[in-house]
Amino acid sequence: MGAAPITHAIAIVDAVQVPRPPPAERLREFYFAAAQRYTLGLIRYNMGEFRVGPVALIRFQPPVATPTGWRFDLSGGLLVRGGAGSLEIGWRDGILRLDVSDYTPALPRPVYRLTQLLFHHFLTRLVLLQMRGRLPAMALPSPPFRRLGG
Repeated sequence: MGAAPITHAIAIVDAVQVPRPPPAERLREFYFAAAQRYTLGLIRYNMGEFRVGPVALIRFQPPVATPTGWRFDLSGGLLVRGGAGSLEIGWRDGILRLDVSDYTPALPRPVYRLTQLLFHHFLTRLVLLQMRGRLPAMALPSPPFRRLGG
């Protein structure tokens, strides 16, 4: 008796607060370049594909501009069952978020939950936090004479 395959599409959302919208080019390109850096080059992004060596893990269609950012429709790869699904990254009302929707993983459900899902959340959170950068101070800093008095 093998592990049950995932037969229905899933949705994943990761988000962080970001006071100012990132430039459109940064939204379009940053996630893929940062993902490659965080995996130390093991997973590479080139010509619309995440790859490990010669194996395409996930293929993407060219990006499509949305009102809040960019959408990348999935078109196949070893980790994708069928060609359905999309990855969307955008900024709205102070929230930078990355949504994966209508995605059907090729891995069996328990394997997916323990590997790809955990890796996706970890990597996406790191990328979104790096894209956000340091948050600005909530208030003006105290002048030096007041800090010395404290």
